[in-house]
Amino acid sequence: MPRNWLLLFLLCLMVLIACDFCWIQDCSDAEEEEYACSECNFQLTALTQAYNQKEWRDLSCCLSDQFTFYFNPADSIYVSFTFPDLQLDRDQELDILKNMFENAPSISLTLSGDRVMSYSGDPTGESKLLPRSYDLTVFLADGVGYRIGGECHFVVAPEDGTYKIVQWQDLSSSSASIIKEDGIRDVENDKSWGYVKWIFR
Repeated sequence: MPRNWLLLFLLCLMVLIACDFCWIQDCSDAEEEEYACSECNFQLTALTQAYNQKEWRDLSCCLSDQFTFYFNPADSIYVSFTFPDLQLDRDQELDILKNMFENAPSISLTLSGDRVMSYSGDPTGESKLLPRSYDLTVFLADGVGYRIGGECHFVVAPEDGTYKIVQWQDLSSSSASIIKEDGIRDVENDKSWGYVKWIFR
């Protein structure tokens, strides 16, 4: 009988050790996922700061070498003559933003949201989808500008030891306020973040 109790005790001890090991592994995975999420959000914070400070070189550090910006299809009436595939690659994006940052007297950008989701377009599971709401105001040189709000999707993926923005899809659906420095002047439909970029092409 004592031998049976000893075997039972050893068996229970082994089960407890195994469960404890699994719990430690689960915590480790959770920490890695949380770290990855922090890295994802960091790039969007850096993008927002680059817009507000009009530093296109800082923004270039956020973009992957494989970066693509996708215009809202609603902008095709304007954009398709210049960009028939309704896309911008990394060099085109940076050229436009450099022109915008150097010529727009004032830019204000706010991104809202903190969701980090798996991205079905990457079978490795490393890429993450970050849906965000935005509020963007860009004044032009003549004191007239646009205030636009809407939705956009960012996809980030590991590159050179950190997450970088691989895709940026404009999903704007709200109207744009055409504004003067002394207030709102008019409202136009179907204007988007991509449209403002197109102005500075």
